[in-house]
Amino acid sequence: MEKTKKKAGKIIMIVLLSVLGAAALVLLLFIAYLRIPVSGFYKEAQREFSIPDIGNGFIPQGITFADDGNTLVCGYWDKSGHPSPIYTLDKDGELISSAMLADAEGKPFTGHSGGLTVHGEYVYLAGSSKGCLYVFDYGEIISAGNGGTVRYIGTFDTKSSDDKIRVSFTATDGERLYVGEYYKEQGYNTPDSHKLVTTAGEAHGGLALGYEYSDSEDAVFGLKPTPSVAYSLPDIVQGMCFDNGSVFVSCSAGLNFSNIMRYDLEKARSEKTISVLGCELPLYELDSASQTAVLKLAPMSEEIEIKDGRIYIMCEAASNKFIFGKLTGADKCHSFPVDSVKNK
Repeated sequence: MEKTKKKAGKIIMIVLLSVLGAAALVLLLFIAYLRIPVSGFYKEAQREFSIPDIGNGFIPQGITFADDGNTLVCGYWDKSGHPSPIYTLDKDGELISSAMLADAEGKPFTGHSGGLTVHGEYVYLAGSSKGCLYVFDYGEIISAGNGGTVRYIGTFDTKSSDDKIRVSFTATDGERLYVGEYYKEQGYNTPDSHKLVTTAGEAHGGLALGYEYSDSEDAVFGLKPTPSVAYSLPDIVQGMCFDNGSVFVSCSAGLNFSNIMRYDLEKARSEKTISVLGCELPLYELDSASQTAVLKLAPMSEEIEIKDGRIYIMCEAASNKFIFGKLTGADKCHSFPVDSVKNK
């Protein structure tokens, strides 16, 4: 009887070790699947800092530098319905403030916070389906300390009586603030008037509009109230940035690999115009005819920012909602040289 028990124990141990071994192998294969195809990115990229509170329920979305060029501002949302925060970090990644956002009445703001841009005294935050930007006072966010509440001071409309841009991300070229929409045929549609076929024959479903910065009397929170230019976008754009005649877009959806795509602005300039928000706007087409390079990244890349020839990016894959990015280094903000998005 005793021998039978020992034999049974050995069998159970062998089975357990086999299961653990198989699980470890599956895990290693999964990590390899996520990293080997994008080894070129990891070779060029460097880790800048650990993304604050990525293990505490917050999901990183927007990223931008303040005007001083050293303060990094990051936007998040929380799937559990807690207030969305904005974090500010110094050039070494050390926390300056963690502001919990609120609406104008002081009620918790739980918006998606998909993109944000700082310009002067304002922080512009993507308003998603509301067709607006939420505008915060940058000084209040900096002085919020750890967990202080900051109310938005107003909204900037990205809609007209019969049209709107569902703002999923923001960007700047120094002269304009750009608001962009995320298009995906299933689940993330856009108005038919925003869809077009580019000169190269490609179907585009989303737009980004540029609003000029201004301190004129008709300006609203430092912006001209109507857009001055439009960009037609490929699908699933999460972010956008500009550098020396090029525009870069970050594209991702679900567990598919992400891509950073580079376009030549001169080649993108179209002879067409587009009517949107009641304005007839000059058009740039970000399609294969103007694309000059592409860089593959791990899944779930979000908004991008550029500084001193390097592109900064955060992914949401290491948040508690998705988890798997904790195994692939996605809990860190990475930067990589602009030139690593190599020419075709």
